[in-house]
Amino acid sequence: SIFLIKTYKTVNCGSSLFEVKEVQIAFWPTLLFTQTLIRLFLSQITIMDSALLNAHSILRWAVLLFGLYAITKSARGLLYKQDYTPQHNMAATLFIASVHLQIVLGLLLYVARGWANNLSKMGEIMSDPVQRFWTVEHFVGMLLAAVLVQIGRTKSKKATEAPKKHKTALIYFTIGLLIILAMIPWPFREIIGAGRSWFPI
Repeated sequence: SIFLIKTYKTVNCGSSLFEVKEVQIAFWPTLLFTQTLIRLFLSQITIMDSALLNAHSILRWAVLLFGLYAITKSARGLLYKQDYTPQHNMAATLFIASVHLQIVLGLLLYVARGWANNLSKMGEIMSDPVQRFWTVEHFVGMLLAAVLVQIGRTKSKKATEAPKKHKTALIYFTIGLLIILAMIPWPFREIIGAGRSWFPI
């Protein structure tokens, strides 16, 4: 019994201490490496978030310019009884393509920035004007605008007569663009646009 006790103590004092040190030494580089990877990953997320936001902010100007261009072409085509030319088709294509790309970037930001998580607490969100704007109004408004622009594009392409093509595009594109303008958080909007710039820096 005494021998076993002595052996137990010897093993406990020597081997156990040695094993603890081995674990610490073995895992210390791994811990540092893991922490470095986590920091790098978080920094990349921040960079990507900033890049997405800047791209989203810049692309809005392309959406507005292409929208105005498409509306102008449709209005002139209807007013001057013009044929539906490839130029009219290109104007509509540029507008719808920029809107689609903007929606994709917006959805990525909607998820990445946590606005999608707010859908589970709508009661709390609806009482906060800023949270309500980003979670519901901006999201739903821009999706509605994109749907209207797409409907206008589809119905215009299916129309067989040039005046009908121009008129359909003009109506749907104009309504869609007005909704887009209303849903942009412009710097002059006191609460929603506070601290925002016209162009990303």
